[in-house]
Amino acid sequence: MRLFGAQIGKRVKIYPSADIMFPWNLEIGEGTVISWKVIVYNLGKITIGHDTIISQYVHICAGNHDFKSPDFTLLKTPVTIGNHVWIAADAFIAPGVNIGDHSVIYARSVVVKNIPDNTVAAGHPAKPLHENLLIH
Repeated sequence: MRLFGAQIGKRVKIYPSADIMFPWNLEIGEGTVISWKVIVYNLGKITIGHDTIISQYVHICAGNHDFKSPDFTLLKTPVTIGNHVWIAADAFIAPGVNIGDHSVIYARSVVVKNIPDNTVAAGHPAKPLHENLLIH
């Protein structure tokens, strides 16, 4: 992936079944894991911090369409996932979302709004369950 322009830190593990659409729009910090069957749909840039875990079947989406535009304009909206984050199995991260450092997203959550640092969030749409926790 580095040959195709991805910026990937040291000690990163990306499972072979992960589907990364456009490596040149991907930046990953050191020590991060992208598990099996993860979809990284990075029409826009996706930045993932260091020591972060993206669990199986997670879908990170940095592309959408403007349904109000007559030509259904393609939007390439970046996604940022912080450091020391855990996104549990089968979660969906929507375009334009920022997930703060030391946060946890529960399994099968749908994240459509920013999640602050030190927050545990869950649901459809995801809402904070615990905030301002110092999660290591």
